[in-house]
Parts: sequence; structure tokens; C-alpha cells
Amino acid sequence: MKALRPLAAAALLAAAAAPSASAQLVTSTAGFGTTSVVNFSQFTPGWTVMNTGDPFVQVGTPVGADVRMTQTAGTQGLYYGQFPGWGLSGNGSWNRPFVGVNQWGTARFWFQNGPMQGVGGLMSYADCCTFNLPVFIRALDQMGNTLVEYDLVALAPINGQPFNGGQFRGILRATADIWGFEFGSPDGANPSPALTDLTWTSQGQVVPEPSTLVLLGSGAVGLVLASRRRR
Repeated sequence: MKALRPLAAAALLAAAAAPSASAQLVTSTAGFGTTSVVNFSQFTPGWTVMNTGDPFVQVGTPVGADVRMTQTAGTQGLYYGQFPGWGLSGNGSWNRPFVGVNQWGTARFWFQNGPMQGVGGLMSYADCCTFNLPVFIRALDQMGNTLVEYDLVALAPINGQPFNGGQFRGILRATADIWGFEFGSPDGANPSPALTDLTWTSQGQVVPEPSTLVLLGSGAVGLVLASRRRR
């Protein structure tokens, strides 16, 4: 039984050092498992402006899901369609089907078929000049309350993208409790964030950060060595 003690102690250290947060800001779909992806190709050429209070737009049809898009803040702030061009300053521009937010807008996607564990999409925004303002993504519970929010400009900036470029940004939770996903900016004259390839999963796996794995490994080795010295 004595030989088991270092291993048991190491397990306790691992449990103590494991991330306590129930969510991660992710920059890829690693850990998402099986996903559904909507690239908004169902949008017609040109663009449509959605105001707060307008009827929702069904965006889950291409993959057989009930996913509803709404605008939740501001007026004339949400644009969607196959755009002739959406300027993003140092991040070039987009000419593709996508959802964009301008002026006080917030785009929200509701997952009517049940809660998700991971949500995100290919995103970009203006990255220069006077546009150094927050760009947020949020996960919401069934009542519309914010579970977690991340500021992409501060935590995972997107810079120097080519024409139609972008990077994946999303949220992965420890359990499937995401009923809504939002992106936008809280200020007027915002960085005009845009999103396509809306991606979600109902079964994911939170992956520990590399620094946490190093801590777990070094802690386990230290406990084993200390036990040997005692013997």
C-alpha cells in the first residue's frame, strides 16, 4: 500500500491544480468533437439590415437545426447577406456571406434544439486607427443571462488578415449549457466585427492549457522524488 501513496498524492495535486474555470476562450475547434457549421450561403446577394425587435432569421436550415438569429442592441446595427465588401481597415475586407455588426449592434444566435457545449465562428474586425474598442463574444444560458464573456481585442486580437481572411474564435464550456451565443461591440462607431462559418457542438472536451499540464507533471515528479527520499 505504501507504494501507492505517491501516486495518490500526485492525483490529489492534479485535482487541486486543474483549471477551476468552467469555460475557455478557444482559437480553434480542437476539443469540439462533432460539429455543425453554417456558412450563411443561404443569404441572397446584397445585404439586409436587422433592427432590434425585428422577426428572427432562421440560419440553421442548411444543417437541419433550429438556430435563430436576432439583433439585441442598437438600431440598424446588424447586417447580413452576401456582401459586396465590408471594410476592416488593417484586416482587409470581406466579400462573402456573413453577419456583420455596425453601430451599437449585437448579433445573437439561439439554439432551439438544446444547449451546446462549444460555439464559435470565423471572425474578423477593424484593427487600426480609432477602432481600438472591445469586441466581445458571449455564451448565454436559457434565460439569456451571460455565462461568460471575452474581449477578443484584449485576449485574442486578430491582426493583419488578408482579403476574406479571419481567425476562429469561440467558447468551450465544461458542460453543455450554452443556449445563446452573441458577438458585437458595446460602443458606437465600433470595429465592425463580422462572423461566418458559425460552428457549434453539443459534445466537446475542455483541454487544459499547456502551462497547467506542465504544472501537473512537475508536481507529480516532485512527490515521487520526495517519497523516495523519505524511504
